[in-house]
Amino acid sequence: MFRDIPLHVNWIKGEGFLASDAPGSPGLYAQIYWPEHAARIGQSSNIRNRLREATAWANAMRRGTARDNQLRRTSELCVRVKATGNQGFEYFLISDFEGLAGQSIRLECEAFLFGWFLSFGLAD
Repeated sequence: MFRDIPLHVNWIKGEGFLASDAPGSPGLYAQIYWPEHAARIGQSSNIRNRLREATAWANAMRRGTARDNQLRRTSELCVRVKATGNQGFEYFLISDFEGLAGQSIRLECEAFLFGWFLSFGLAD
C-alpha cells in the first residue's frame, strides 16, 4: 500500500497475463523474467499499449531487426531480450487504481516500489 493505493506484488509463475490482455488503463506493472527471477517495474498511462510495445521491441531485438541504437544497448534487460525475445517474460498488474491517472503519482509509486526492493536487496 502506498498513499492508500493498493499495490499487488505477489507474483506467481503462470498467473500473469499476456500484453494483449493487460488493462488499457493507467497504472503500474511488473515484467518478470523467470529464467533469472529478474523483475522490472514500470508505469504507464496505458498499460496494454506499453506492454505491447515492450513485447514488439523484445522480439525485434531477438530477430536483430530493432534500430541500430537499440541493438547496441548492453543493459542486463537488453542482453536478455537479444537472447530470448519476449520468451521467458510474464507480466503482472501491480495496480490500476483510479488514483493513478496522473503521471506524477505513478512515478512516486514506482520510486516507492524500487526503494522497497532495494531494502530487501532485490535490486542493484
